[in-house]
Amino acid sequence: MKSILQGIALLSAAALIAGCDSSSGGGSAAVGVTPPASQASVSGAAVKGLIDGATVTITDANGTQIGSSTVINGTYEMVFDPATGNAAPYTVSITGGETLCDYVNPDASGNDCATGQAANPFVAFGQSYALDATFTLSGAVAAQITGTNLENTMNASPATDIALKKAIEKATAAGGSISEASINEANLALSGLVQAITGIDLGGLDVSQIAAADLTASGAVTSTDAQLAVAALASGVIGSQAAGETLAQTITRLASLFTIDADGNVTGTGTALGAFADAVSRGLAVAAVRRPTGGIQTALLNANANSALFKSFGNNAVKIPPVSPPGTNNDVALTRAFVGKLASVIGQLVSSTGAEGFGGQTNASATEAFANELDAVAAVSSTNATTAFNKLDAALKAAATELASATAGTTSVNAAETGEGAVDDGVTFTVTKETDGTLTATGVTAVWPISATAAGRVSLTADTASSTSTGFSLPAVTLTTTTGSTTLQTFTGSASVATDSTDGTEDLALAGTITGQTAGVSYTIDATVSDLTSADQGTYSVAFGFTSPTANNVSVTFSGTIGAAAQTYVITAPAGSINGTVTRSATADTIVLTDASGVALTLTNTNGNLDADGNGLIGGFIVGTNTAATATLSTAGVVTYTDGSIQALPAIIFPE
Repeated sequence: MKSILQGIALLSAAALIAGCDSSSGGGSAAVGVTPPASQASVSGAAVKGLIDGATVTITDANGTQIGSSTVINGTYEMVFDPATGNAAPYTVSITGGETLCDYVNPDASGNDCATGQAANPFVAFGQSYALDATFTLSGAVAAQITGTNLENTMNASPATDIALKKAIEKATAAGGSISEASINEANLALSGLVQAITGIDLGGLDVSQIAAADLTASGAVTSTDAQLAVAALASGVIGSQAAGETLAQTITRLASLFTIDADGNVTGTGTALGAFADAVSRGLAVAAVRRPTGGIQTALLNANANSALFKSFGNNAVKIPPVSPPGTNNDVALTRAFVGKLASVIGQLVSSTGAEGFGGQTNASATEAFANELDAVAAVSSTNATTAFNKLDAALKAAATELASATAGTTSVNAAETGEGAVDDGVTFTVTKETDGTLTATGVTAVWPISATAAGRVSLTADTASSTSTGFSLPAVTLTTTTGSTTLQTFTGSASVATDSTDGTEDLALAGTITGQTAGVSYTIDATVSDLTSADQGTYSVAFGFTSPTANNVSVTFSGTIGAAAQTYVITAPAGSINGTVTRSATADTIVLTDASGVALTLTNTNGNLDADGNGLIGGFIVGTNTAATATLSTAGVVTYTDGSIQALPAIIFPE
């Protein structure tokens, strides 16, 4: 059945056709159709806690109001004729209404958000309260609104409000008014500051393009880390509100902590920027509980570390670069983008593999997270594990040779000797020759060192194994690493050894899951060694997969030639991939980290010391074929660019 609207449309069409007679020589009246007026639509999010019932107005650069609307549950939309106002930049103002308390007071008092109302001075997280009728949350965009049927986004949050305040401040000081360029500059500068504090890659977006997440929402809510970072600043405003201070006064005070220089950098004293980072940190503490993603928990650690870093500069000036818009490709911008990606990838790695406080799985070793997690899986391929494999390999091959001419059903027993003499192998199994000539071993064990009190003792067990004179296969094997009576980790999976009869080299394969001491900790491992010689030379590839229920799924793959001077690895996370090469000389290791952008971070490690010459610098960033560095990296994780601006890398990347 056709709808009423469809019926009306059909009747209208019939009337138009009946009223027009092109063959009549002009005897009937012409029917004119008025085209629809040009329209543009604007929509956005209004969050300082989720705002509802507020009045939205949008004005152009000439002060012409081009439309008004109402915020409904944190969002608004309006449609207008762009002919009524087409001078960029455009300003959106959100006035009055109610908001949801989006901050949690750490004193657990329930006095989370100050309302400014004598009868009800505080409300708890998630509760609604009326905003002061004069409170206005603003933002601005530089994009021109022209043409027809355009859709534009204008978000309003404390981040956009602060950016607009800084643009007006700078324009006023210069004796002019805000412009498209100054609004774009301020929005990018605020994004750069939030990105520098949190370590979250904002993807080149300015704060006006990022809709702040609603931290009060419950259930299955999807928010990006960038949206949560902007929401954290909004929440942190409440956490920074002093006694007797209004919300508007708090935002103004936070905005006064820095300026934007001629090059678009945020500049301020270390003490002031540290205070701003503290505000973001307070909001991130709420976000980390409400949205416990690895990225946000990592951001909270970064914000605390960066606050301390900024404050270490005291009254000295600190310069923070703006976010580089997508497509910016000068050397410094490329380096900034690489540093942001490096921070994100490493942050996602540690949040999954388990740095203390990073929301990972092991919660162990804050300053040596990366190194210790790799150490945790190294025991599977350690000397003891390799020795256990090799002794099992030799014993099974010897049994296969012994039974080569035996009749079907013949068995051979290998019993592990004690006393740790020269012939001890720590290997036990019973091997039987089947009717088809194959050999099957049962009750397989291989232990090394034999002493039960030995540190890093590895015990290999398998119910069955198949063996030939050139190798063996363990379809289901368990390796347990212990120290005394403590189980360090357990590997379950499969393993095999195959010998090439032509050149005598061996291929090794190991695939399965590693479970650590902490409940819920598990890593997948897929390791292969090809053309392994008696001199322990060959090529290898070892892939560790970290699957986290609370963070990001990441992987680390190592590959190279055993004993070669150069080895490679790849870290893959949702934020992207970072390639690493370690080249060892007689005196030092050179570590190079790269991605596909053409930027490389080069570090030199002399006898385990990344700062061998004591100058506080541990590496430099090189773009393409350049010989001079675009930035340097300090032992504190501070990246300093040639223009004097700084950026921070998480300190846990470079363990002490």
